[in-house]
This record gives sequence, C-alpha cells and structure tokens, in this order.
Amino acid sequence: MLAMAAIALLVAACAGSGSDSSETFGFLPIPTPTLAPTATPITKHDRYDICPNLPRERCILAGDTVNVYEAYSLAGASGINVIHDRVDWIFGNDVQRILSMLDVSVEVRPGTVSQQPFFTVIPNWGPSEGLPPSRPLSEGTQDALTLFIDVSANVMRIPFRGELIAPLPEAFIAEIRSSFSDATPTQTPRPTLVPYTPRPPDPTRTPLVVPDDAPFFDHPDDRLSWDGPSDKVYSIGRAHCEAPEEIREGYGIPALIAIEDGDGYWAIAALPPPPALRWTGYQYDDWEIWQGEEPRTIYLLNTRLDNIVFEYISYGCI
Repeated sequence: MLAMAAIALLVAACAGSGSDSSETFGFLPIPTPTLAPTATPITKHDRYDICPNLPRERCILAGDTVNVYEAYSLAGASGINVIHDRVDWIFGNDVQRILSMLDVSVEVRPGTVSQQPFFTVIPNWGPSEGLPPSRPLSEGTQDALTLFIDVSANVMRIPFRGELIAPLPEAFIAEIRSSFSDATPTQTPRPTLVPYTPRPPDPTRTPLVVPDDAPFFDHPDDRLSWDGPSDKVYSIGRAHCEAPEEIREGYGIPALIAIEDGDGYWAIAALPPPPALRWTGYQYDDWEIWQGEEPRTIYLLNTRLDNIVFEYISYGCI
C-alpha cells in the first residue's frame, strides 16, 4: 500500500499545478493536437468548381478542345513503350518526333475505345521527371502515361477520363509501328536484398498471479459515477476495448474511465506503482484514480494493493 505520508507529500507537491481543466476534473489536461496545415490546391483554373485540386488538363469535358502534347507535358518524355501483340520500345530522337504529332488541338467527344486488337502507347519520363501528383500532399511524380489506342477507329482515350476520346493524326499509328527499336531499356539495378533473419521469440512474460483475497471491482452493469471534484467522471465495466482477460477476470476493473464530453481512458495493463503519482480526487469504495506526469495516462489503485496498479491510456477505441 502507498504510505500515507508519501501520499500526503505527493498531494502537497501537486497542489495548484494544472490548468482550469485539471482543477475542474482533477485530471491533467491533454494537450490539443496541432492541426495539419490546410492543403494548397495544385492549381486553380476556370473549372476549379467542377474538379477542385486537379490540374486543368485533368478537368476535361466532352466538347473541349485539347492539345494532348501540351496538356500532359509530353515534351519531357524520353522513351515510349508500346504494348500490342508483343512489347516494343522507341528511343532517341524518334520519341519526340512521334509524340510531337500530338501537338495539335483536337475536339474531345464521348466514347470508348475498342481493345481488340490491344494497342497501348506509354510515354516514359526519367525518374521523378514525369507528371506532377494529381492530389495535394501526394508524393512522387507519375513517370509513365498510358494512352489506350483504338487502331481501327484511329482514336485514343483521354488519359484519366475513360469516357472521353479524341482523334489521332492519320499517320500516328504507322509511325509508331515503323520506329520500334531493337534495343530494350537498361534495367535499373535492384538493391541487394538482405537475407531474412527470423525474429527472436519474445521473452516469456511473467504470468499475472491473482491472490485469492485480491480485491474485485464489482462494477454495475450500467455507468458508474465516481465521487470527486466533478460529477462528469464515470466508468463503464465492459466495452469494445478493455483490459487483457487475465486482468479483467482477476480484478474486475472497468474497461473505460471517462469524462463526459471529454477524454476517455482505456485499461491496458497491470504494473508496479510508478513514481510521482498525482491524486485526482476520485474514488469509489476502496478504488482511487491517480495520475502520473503524462496527461494521457491515469492509474486505478486499490488501498488493499501495495504492489500493483492498473494503467489506463487515452486513445481512440476503434
């Protein structure tokens, strides 16, 4: 049991410390988390109300006139991968010679592309040189862009807009087919894999031994209001998040201790009493609520236990 003299010293040492919240409820106030900065849109344009936080080239509607080469920054592409009945590549000066054929304004219309026969043209950029992220706070660039082609209708699907198509220059597909390279791209070296080392087994935990005469928290089925500085502190016996079974069954402690319209603390462990406990003023029979230096942690004590306390942590129970 905590010595009465020590408790008196702790109460005296902690008196007057804390904010209005601690004076009202007896608990240290949990700091309010700093809000993340508001994301700045990538770009604003004349259709920002239709598709906010997306670049203008991705806010394309039927009837628009679009320059695919400019809209998708194809001037920076350094290779073309073509997937049809096999996989082919186009490199060097042929890349921009072919892609610049798309440097014209075309009208976008509703429609789909036939995938028979399958034919896709994939411009590639160097690492981290491709299209910017499509959403604020996204990481990395898109270094490949897939253009689905309907070879029979000579149209392409507008990237990111599967329901829209646009016509292709008459010689575009023929130029693609005549420019295939005999080479393939140099493979980026893969990092050397570290051999898997099995994790050592966790040390065997000392089992919790519950004495036959251990105090048992006879919690009511509904909410229990605690006596103390405020009538807003209560506990719930059983809940979705609760203490490990051996603690719950051995001592019957409540799953949740909470403040109405405030913080909730969930039982997680039984452990030896930590130093510098702070009296909150709440009790029920022989049970008392104390707190250490960490605002998110409280401890449930029993006056008949001198070697064990029950730890509760404030977190979101999902």
